[in-house]
Order: sequence, then C-alpha cells, then structure tokens
Amino acid sequence: KAQGLWDLLAKHALKPAEDEDAHLVRFLRARAFNPSKALDLVRADLTWREERGIHRFADMAPEDVLGCDHSLMEHYLPTYIGASDKQGRPVVISKQGDFVVDSVLMHIP
Repeated sequence: KAQGLWDLLAKHALKPAEDEDAHLVRFLRARAFNPSKALDLVRADLTWREERGIHRFADMAPEDVLGCDHSLMEHYLPTYIGASDKQGRPVVISKQGDFVVDSVLMHIP
C-alpha cells in the first residue's frame, strides 16, 4: 500500500531534481513531524492533483498554461534565476508582492 503511494508521489508530485525523501520532509514539516498527519496530507495532495489533472501542465506550452503570451507575465512578474542551492538546483527570485493580476487580465481575451 505504501509503495503504491510512493509511486503516485513520484509520478505526480515530485518537482524536478527533488527526490522522495526531500518531498516527504516537506509534508512532515507541514505537520510538525507527525507521520500519520503527514501521510494524510500526502494523500490529500495527490487526490487534489489527480482531480484537477495537474500532471497535464508539465507537457503544455507556457501560453496554454497561462492563457496569455508568456511575455506578459515576464513583463508584469519578472522572475530571475539568481543562483544555485547546495544541491545545484536553481534558485528562482520573483517579486510576488509587486504582481498586479488586473494588469495581466486586461490582456487576456
């Protein structure tokens, strides 16, 4: 039963360059390192992803995901790769607080 859960986790929930242990620690931290509560959260996350078809976004073009040309998002929410973490993964920097959704929405048909 647990192996099936890990298989789903690996298929639908892991970020690029993230292994199962790192992913599980995120859920454990979110539930104060209570394993049963973390497992409930993992199951809820996987259910949410499956119900909404989140996995399909991985193969979509940015314009299809965003619903607008990606240059609009680059203009209104500039994002930069600032450095790498200790494991060599890129660190993405963006100014979420400056993002004005209405500015983008006025360009979407």
